[in-house]
Amino acid sequence: MFLWTPPHFWSLAIALSTDFGRAELPALPNRSGAQGSARTVAISAGLLLPPTLTFALFGISYLPFLLIAATAGVVFFLTTTRTIRDPSRPVAMRAFIASGLYLVALSTAMIVNWLLLTVPWSHVG
Repeated sequence: MFLWTPPHFWSLAIALSTDFGRAELPALPNRSGAQGSARTVAISAGLLLPPTLTFALFGISYLPFLLIAATAGVVFFLTTTRTIRDPSRPVAMRAFIASGLYLVALSTAMIVNWLLLTVPWSHVG
């Protein structure tokens, strides 16, 4: 959650930068500009992938977790990179929505992983 929050919020801040400006709130796009903020969002989204996939390196996750987390992470990252080319409201909102979907996918992957770790599958059926 700690690493997920910045790209999630900053995507929304890019989309609503005009509103934040009118309210005189010091959001990142009003300080760094939309282009600089979009780069920060993409970098932050890209930095989510390595820590998430380290679970597989330590053998505490199964293949479904790895596949879901990697796919969701790459899709989220690619969605945020579009914001660099076009930091408009619709594109930034897609990145914001993608961040929510990434969190849902990762949570689902964790639940699936937990079930695979805890349910004695040899006794099922």
